[in-house]
Amino acid sequence: GRAVTLGINAAGTVLALCERGAVMGDARGFASVDAPFGRGAMEETPSVHAAGDRWIILRGGVWTSDDEGASWHPRLGARDGAVAGRAITALTVVGGRALALDEEFTLWRSDDAAATWRRAGCRD
Repeated sequence: GRAVTLGINAAGTVLALCERGAVMGDARGFASVDAPFGRGAMEETPSVHAAGDRWIILRGGVWTSDDEGASWHPRLGARDGAVAGRAITALTVVGGRALALDEEFTLWRSDDAAATWRRAGCRD
């Protein structure tokens, strides 16, 4: 399938989310990896971010992987993540800090590369 979006980490590894899964690799080659949303076609456009060795994906919710995509963990909005059931509509990651916006226009902040989240006011 076609690639939908991609990201690159500081080590030069690329993670590309495709219509039917994901691939990860570098100049030596690419291999298929699991994606947190399975291999179904994407009905929404995801985004890919990196913070050190951690991969962070926004697709309805925030998901993280610390093992090169072998496993994914729901962190915010995603099933079983903080504020489960609420769609996360925007995400930005700089260094180890992240900000996310949910469908109810609540701003969320993480200072540990999306592992934990707390509500943030616009003045924080």
